[in-house]
Amino acid sequence: MGRIDDAISYFNKEAELFPRQARGWSELAETYKLKRNFDSCLYYINKAIEISPDVPYYYTLKSMYYAELIGDVKKARSTLDNASVLVDPGYFINDYFYFDVLEEKYDSLIPIVADCVDSLGRSWQYSFMPNSLSAAMMCRLVGKNDLAKVYFQKAVTITSDLIKTHPDDFRIHAALGVAYAGLGEREKAISEGNTARELMPLSKDAILGNSPLEYLAVIYTQLGEQDQAIDILELLLQKPFSWTMSSTIPLYRMNYFWKPLRNNPRFQKMLQEAA
Repeated sequence: MGRIDDAISYFNKEAELFPRQARGWSELAETYKLKRNFDSCLYYINKAIEISPDVPYYYTLKSMYYAELIGDVKKARSTLDNASVLVDPGYFINDYFYFDVLEEKYDSLIPIVADCVDSLGRSWQYSFMPNSLSAAMMCRLVGKNDLAKVYFQKAVTITSDLIKTHPDDFRIHAALGVAYAGLGEREKAISEGNTARELMPLSKDAILGNSPLEYLAVIYTQLGEQDQAIDILELLLQKPFSWTMSSTIPLYRMNYFWKPLRNNPRFQKMLQEAA
């Protein structure tokens, strides 16, 4: 419903009633993340870690606050490095991969992703990103345009097949829209992006509804329609920062979704003013 402050109030009551339950403190931290409030996120996740230092998930959350809310990937890495004396470091493999992405290590990442481009990749409640689609966008950034087209087409094939059995899944329509955009098929791309928005509008879910908006911005970015993309990015900064999203100023700077916008004066101005 978008009532983030009300949610925080109830989670506070939960934590006060059960102060030795780490989960309550972590829920507070994650809810403050919706407000992009780094200090509160850090305060409450540290409480969770103090109670349950053997739970790797809490260290992942803490590392993401550093990376996504203030753009300190070095501190995010050290958070996981230090935790590895207490928990299995294998738990953090995907987190380290994500940090490599934020640090633009595309040349080393593309072969890893390309080894499994037929995979469904990242599939969350909020979004869907086939590995082939990630590889395609990274290839385009490093000038491997022919290979990028191959991967964009692979992503179209994967998502088109999925839509046949899951026609009402907004995540699949959003991913298909990005894949079409990568191939320059403007009308199909925007149509799929709008379908995703219609299936999961903000009026239906104030959190999930942000995801198809972000993917529509990716679609416009891939199509080279930068003003339309930036319009959406400005709007997203006024909305809750949802999980698996990239709508913070640090992520606008670091996430590969938005690298094609880096030289746009309006995009640069947005980053400077928001900071």
